[in-house]
Amino acid sequence: MPRDDELYALARDDRRIFFPGGHPGKARAVQALLSPGYHTKWHDRSDGKRSCGFVTVHHTDGEWWHMDRLPPAAWQVSTAAAAWTSLVQGVDASILGSVDARLAERPGTLEDAVSLASAPDTMLRAEALVREAFARAAPLDAPACPQILWRAMPSDVCARTSPDRTAFDDLWKLYREALRGDYMDYKHKGRAQFAFSSHGDPPPLLKFSAEDFGEALTFDELRKRAFVSSTGLGFAALENPFESLLRIGRIGILVQEVSPKRVVLGTSE
Repeated sequence: MPRDDELYALARDDRRIFFPGGHPGKARAVQALLSPGYHTKWHDRSDGKRSCGFVTVHHTDGEWWHMDRLPPAAWQVSTAAAAWTSLVQGVDASILGSVDARLAERPGTLEDAVSLASAPDTMLRAEALVREAFARAAPLDAPACPQILWRAMPSDVCARTSPDRTAFDDLWKLYREALRGDYMDYKHKGRAQFAFSSHGDPPPLLKFSAEDFGEALTFDELRKRAFVSSTGLGFAALENPFESLLRIGRIGILVQEVSPKRVVLGTSE
């Protein structure tokens, strides 16, 4: 597969496209938890590049609320555990039942439960892209794709969590061999592209895609140079595994951990 020029252009032109969430299925997930007399409305704000919008909740008496001001009486459930159980059965038992068996941690709030249930079809696409990334990395002696786990990752969780790409750690030996002292430059360029100031870091919700963009730029540089390693591995015809991971960010899912033992993907609404 050739270089995904469109993906690189999107990352350079508008990093906001890689913010997570924005799934219309959030309205369905919230609806499954509401008391009788309440209903959701999805307000679409998509711009042709990114799906985004927000949910409001309306009562039959005409009153309505944004999600952060919803009265407790609107909810049928009061705990995250009860909400998640209801959502697994009420939204998509097949997909979310599988996710339930592979949670890195149980949802701790109602919002976490809703986040995990907002885009089951997109979760399947993300898992397929993880497997694609590992298949692309196979010529580099990367491990086989491990188990894929899920968790809710609101902004505060993202702030205290770092990207992990240790499944592909052996690439750094090849980067140093090809690029010498410049091997970190492309990674820094990727991070800088996702920051909102010249002296700042990417915001918590973008730092995972920033990591993959930097890795993708570095790998792509070896492809451009048609680099051949000392062991005879040629990069010119290799597919870039980090493009696959970056596409996961493009569809509104976070890639927290890609290690030899597990992959952890996250949702944030």
